[in-house]
Amino acid sequence: MFSRPDLCYYPYIVGEVAVGNLGNRKDLLAFMQRITSVEVAKQEFLLKFVREQKLYAKGIGFVDCHLLASAKITPNTLIWTSDIRLKKMAIELGVAHVLNDSDRSAISSGRQIG
Repeated sequence: MFSRPDLCYYPYIVGEVAVGNLGNRKDLLAFMQRITSVEVAKQEFLLKFVREQKLYAKGIGFVDCHLLASAKITPNTLIWTSDIRLKKMAIELGVAHVLNDSDRSAISSGRQIG
């Protein structure tokens, strides 16, 4: 497991893990509750954000849009994901943390939402 002070989580992801079927579900849930949570975007902001950023019909879902919005309103916060569509949108919005060199120039450093 991670042990980094710059790692944070999004509350909806805890919910996704809680209802999922991961082998290490119990340990992951315990870990997530020990680290910092990012700010949750309010519904009014989220709808405006989705409209202004044209996030509709992009192949990402409600929780993904929440992650993107929350990364924008939580200072120095980046999204760390292996989901291709979410990563693409996060890069376009400047809130992606990526591990390969070709994407590094497109983003700045900050906390990672996982």
